[in-house]
Amino acid sequence: MIRSVSTILPFLCSCALAASAAAQKLEKGAPAPEIAGANWHNAPPGEKPTLENLRGQVLLLEFWGTWCAPCVRAMPRIQQLHERYAERGVTVLALSYETPEVLEPFLKQHRYTFRSG
Repeated sequence: MIRSVSTILPFLCSCALAASAAAQKLEKGAPAPEIAGANWHNAPPGEKPTLENLRGQVLLLEFWGTWCAPCVRAMPRIQQLHERYAERGVTVLALSYETPEVLEPFLKQHRYTFRSG
């Protein structure tokens, strides 16, 4: 029996990503498919982070949602990693399908400064 939606949704999201990767016929060692964020928060004006312009850097991709309790619990640690390693060339990209109207207040309230889209 499923105890809560917040415990099963991350599993379903990972299954969806795996199915998407299989559908794209990704191979081990092949370049990752490009990401395309419509709205970026905490990025320099006019910058739209892409895997191409981040090539050669250490990149932490965080797939999350404000509705996901495990994701929300992880965000303070993601912020700590960003603060500790940003000057050493580590880039954090936190990706969500939620609208700017949902994301922006959440990011501001918690003072998250990593890039989110």
